[in-house]
Amino acid sequence: MSTMKNLLRQGLWWLGIDRDVEKFVRSCPHCQLVTANSKPLPITAIELPNNPWDYVSMDFWSTSEIHHLKALILIDNYSRFLVAMPMEKSDTETVKKSLKRVFETYYLPKTLKADNGPPFNSVELKNWLQQHWGIKLIHSTPLNPTENGLVERSMQGITKISSIAKLEKRNWKEVLAEYVAAYNSWPHHVTKVPPAELMFGRVVRGVLPNTKTDFKQGNDDELRERDQLAKFQRNSREDRRRRAQELHIAPGDTVLVAQQKRDKTDTVYKNAFHEVKEITGAGRVTVTDMVSNKTFDRNVKALKKFVEREPTAESEISSPQLNRSDNLSDITSTQKRGADTETFEYQSAKRPTRSIRRPQRFLNVISQ
Repeated sequence: MSTMKNLLRQGLWWLGIDRDVEKFVRSCPHCQLVTANSKPLPITAIELPNNPWDYVSMDFWSTSEIHHLKALILIDNYSRFLVAMPMEKSDTETVKKSLKRVFETYYLPKTLKADNGPPFNSVELKNWLQQHWGIKLIHSTPLNPTENGLVERSMQGITKISSIAKLEKRNWKEVLAEYVAAYNSWPHHVTKVPPAELMFGRVVRGVLPNTKTDFKQGNDDELRERDQLAKFQRNSREDRRRRAQELHIAPGDTVLVAQQKRDKTDTVYKNAFHEVKEITGAGRVTVTDMVSNKTFDRNVKALKKFVEREPTAESEISSPQLNRSDNLSDITSTQKRGADTETFEYQSAKRPTRSIRRPQRFLNVISQ
């Protein structure tokens, strides 16, 4: 256009020459076919969705046909939470299976936005999302990837880490999972908040220390009250049904420890004494084997307090003093050996004999 103006001005001039030249050039059919519109449209700001995971953008990321690396990328437009699903194929059935796993993990969005490439443009996928899950599938304008720019921008980072994985000869799927975890746990450059924190409504704990995770997040007093009430009612009901009662065991007591029965003739408890060393919360008890001095933990319901028989006058003479370090079989054998070696002999009292007499009705009968 400027060249034509300069050429005409060398020998011609009329009123409105510039306007006429511009109008003539713009209306040239051939010029319009070969000239690109170099001025892009103004950027339109998209309103933020009301809640996380309401409006999700998705697209396929893939490398060249040589490496066959593919992934289904989904990103939440509210929190920028990223989901990447490695895939072997990109047909409709495979996409449906991958989306099903995503929905079962993060639940259902209201709207899914994708481009017009296969299989997102299939009627089968659109009907499956609408009828089976109640999700609306919309498409961006054909050949306009900037309309779905959020997911397009996220795939640039995936391309970079895939190149690094290739250089380091690492497993691509493992590197992709590490990248997604790091992306969701670090503050986003726009929101200044980690995507996972906005997605789940709480501070997520990562590898690096974060003091925010040490404090209560949010006002959940009403939630805690309902939780305590429900647990109290459930525990009271179950305790009454099972007739539960406290097992009074204190440190220093001698107890028996339950064992797994491998035979019907096995005893319920081990044939050894144990001493209670410590009792902590939730019924956790630390006991020590009084023979092998081995210490281990058991729940209080697996213990039984050993009740020693009170000694009598005869048992004090005939039986030696019980030793707590002996097991039950040793005690029995010791009592037998002690009874054999004692020099005292005891005369047991004779049982009175019953006198046998003829019944009264047979007194006048003469025996043959």
